[in-house]
This record gives sequence, structure tokens and C-alpha cells, in this order.
Amino acid sequence: MVLKHIYIPCQFLLLVLIMRLVQLMNAAWGGISDFDKIAIALSNHKTTDNLKQTKSFTVSVGTASMVEACDYVGIVSGNKIPDKVSRAGLHAIKSKYVNAPIFKELPLALECEVISFDEKSEILTGKIINVSADEEILTDGNIDV
Repeated sequence: MVLKHIYIPCQFLLLVLIMRLVQLMNAAWGGISDFDKIAIALSNHKTTDNLKQTKSFTVSVGTASMVEACDYVGIVSGNKIPDKVSRAGLHAIKSKYVNAPIFKELPLALECEVISFDEKSEILTGKIINVSADEEILTDGNIDV
């Protein structure tokens, strides 16, 4: 599977497994570099605090059919609605590679370990450990973005 360099403004989903609860947020800016690293612009909040503890995360990209669910989890706070993931109709599955979930409904997931979070620039850098891609998004064995 070939993973190309991308840096586009799009809706990523950042997922973190915290004490049996799935924490999920949208991040608008991110990119892949060096074929095995990802950088995501985040502001300091609960997710960044939790990333320091778990040291792993997954990044998934939603499809057109999942826009409503992906939008919902981005605008609803898990602090106010703890079950926002299930309300969105998403089902978490434990990753085999990192301590974070992937979602059955989202066809692409980058499974990552935290390299660093720079407090000043608010950039999260992760090492991509595995890429999970459903057959439906592959063309000739390659991810068709």
C-alpha cells in the first residue's frame, strides 16, 4: 500500500482511548511527512492532556455518507455529552497496533504513537504505526483519496 504525502485542509477525526471512554474530536489541519509521520494542529485542551497520558491516537477520514456523524462529534463536547460517539452512530474497535480505537464506519485510519506535542506551536507529531483501509477505498491496491 502506498501512502502519498498530503497536506490539505480537511476534517480529520482524532481519536483517543481513555479509561474505557472514547474521546473524539475534529482537527482541521494536518499532514503526512517522511512517509511515517503525521502532524496535526491542535490547541491545548482536554484531548492534548489525554494524549500525554495515552501516547497513542488514530486519525480517520470520514466519507460523504458519514458527514453528519463526523460533524456531530466535532461540534458536541464530550464534557457535556459523554456518549456523543454512540449518539453519532459510531462503533469503536480496539486497534491491534496502538492504544486507541478505530471506527467500523470510517474506511481509513492511521494508527499512531505520539512523538511530541509542542506547547508553543500546538503541533502534535505522531509516528504512523499502521494504516487500516477498507477495500472500498482501494484502487489497484492503493488508497484512492
